[in-house]
Amino acid sequence: MDMIPSLRFDWPWYEFLLWNAATFVVSFFPNSFFEWISHRWVLHSKAIVGFAYQEHDRVHHVDFGADQSFHVPQGDKAYGVDFKFRDWTLFLVIMIPVWLGVELLVGKPLILGAVLSILCWLQMFNSIHRLFHEPRDSWFERTRYFQFLKTHHRRHHADTSKNLNVSFIPIADFFLRSIAREKEAPAAPQGTP
Repeated sequence: MDMIPSLRFDWPWYEFLLWNAATFVVSFFPNSFFEWISHRWVLHSKAIVGFAYQEHDRVHHVDFGADQSFHVPQGDKAYGVDFKFRDWTLFLVIMIPVWLGVELLVGKPLILGAVLSILCWLQMFNSIHRLFHEPRDSWFERTRYFQFLKTHHRRHHADTSKNLNVSFIPIADFFLRSIAREKEAPAAPQGTP
């Protein structure tokens, strides 16, 4: 069996960096699907990881609704909104073998870029998700991008089967048709002006 490409030391440094940088960028697409799958089948289903379901579905979604309880009271801290070290480790334990398989299939060094992308994604999730529930009135929170993501996430708190992407762009929600739209106003009864 060939050596894992990332462990070979005969790569020119620029080629090693180029493949890993490309992987870092490209992996945001599959990361969106992994986030969606994890959110749907781990955080909102007790069948796979009971503690994750309990902490997220039974505590986080009970404490933080889609109404005024979406935000913690001013000055309070939002508990239960971040991934813990244990969760980061679990993501990496699952995803590293997947990316190692891709690296062996492609025959190019990819794992460093993939791991950095996963870590970046998890940190984005923690940072953005915390700001949704514990606003700090930062410049970032006033951007259209943040407001779009916040509205997207608030709709998830109204319907946990929808809007399962939290960070970055809801790529998987779009492709898997799980985007919750704002409810349309009911049609006026017939015969009314």
